Amino acid sequence: CVPLCRCGARCGAWGRVVGGAKASRRAARHSLQPPPPTAQRVLLCHDFQGGYGDDALLAGGGPGDAFCFHRWASVDAFCYFSHATATLPPPSWTDAAHAAGVPVYGTLAFEWEEGRAGLLAALAAPGAVARQLARVAAHYGFEGWLLNVEVEFASAASAAETERRAGALA
Repeated sequence: CVPLCRCGARCGAWGRVVGGAKASRRAARHSLQPPPPTAQRVLLCHDFQGGYGDDALLAGGGPGDAFCFHRWASVDAFCYFSHATATLPPPSWTDAAHAAGVPVYGTLAFEWEEGRAGLLAALAAPGAVARQLARVAAHYGFEGWLLNVEVEFASAASAAETERRAGALA
């Protein structure tokens, strides 16, 4: 994984963007139809900052103790997470999940005080941001994004308004 900012992308108020340098080779074999509202689902979330970053290498993990997951039939969706503003799942993870018919999601994270500026910038033009995120996901071969917001709000009303506006990113 390399920050996209180092690859010529403009990050601005968005901060760091992390992701693979090439697209997944395998399309997902699953239906994007939402499950019934009462269905229980399992989301596997891989935290890149959990100390096992070797699996982010384009050709897969390096040393023999790199993190790997073999129980794809047990999960309904997979999210590749880090504490960067935007995290793209590496092609090796996307390919493995898609081989099992599991949809894959990157992460759009706005955390702490520094994330507030990026969140406000994204919410200033949510349609443009959503279209660009959709283009990135389509190019790299994954299904979409998990939105992670961890910023403090001045009031419950402010938090509710931000949540309502964030819905436009979907």
